[in-house]
Amino acid sequence: INSYKYDFFEEKKIPKDSMPGFDDSPKIRLALNGGFSYDPKKFKNSSLSGFDDYYNELRSGYHIEGDFIYFFDKYIGLGIKYSLFKSTNSMDNVVFEEQNGNEITGTLGDDISISFIGPQFSSRFLNKTKKNALFLHSAIGYLAYKNNQLLVDPITIKGNTVGFVFEIGYDIGITDNLAFGVQIGATSGNIKKLKIENGAITEEVELSDNERLQASARLDFSLGFRYIL
Repeated sequence: INSYKYDFFEEKKIPKDSMPGFDDSPKIRLALNGGFSYDPKKFKNSSLSGFDDYYNELRSGYHIEGDFIYFFDKYIGLGIKYSLFKSTNSMDNVVFEEQNGNEITGTLGDDISISFIGPQFSSRFLNKTKKNALFLHSAIGYLAYKNNQLLVDPITIKGNTVGFVFEIGYDIGITDNLAFGVQIGATSGNIKKLKIENGAITEEVELSDNERLQASARLDFSLGFRYIL
């Protein structure tokens, strides 16, 4: 035997991460957020003198939201978003004047819910370790307004329109699959037609150009957790 080579028939292995175009960044992001919401526009109505403070309190509330995003590469993803905003207020011993001129005393109450659902486009910018990331989100979809109002008797007010959401957030990795996130966003929708249900009576009203429902355009400040795959 003049020469020999050890493991002559051993298969040559190429590390996957050395292949051109290889991307090991996470593909799926599930997010759950919650926090404070605020409508920056003040309410003022001369026909409701003395109730501005009451209605201004309805400009703020809380929201919860959930996102599912699939990333096609390191930077771009598509998914779906759902959010729900809630605000309530009530006042006792309010004097109401009926159409016939009679006055009755009762409770004024509002229980507002604004929901949004729609497809979402996301941009992602990962740090070197790929555990932390900056996100930019935009979504367009269906925005629905509902107010379970109490004017002595219960009244339901509903409306819907096309809604828009824009958000910027930052995720901080806790483990390989779990992250903590902070986020600020804006949600808006121009609702101009309302359906009012009062017992067996239903009527539709249109808002004037200078009227806007409380929290139909708002800022959302969120904290939450993300599950990443």
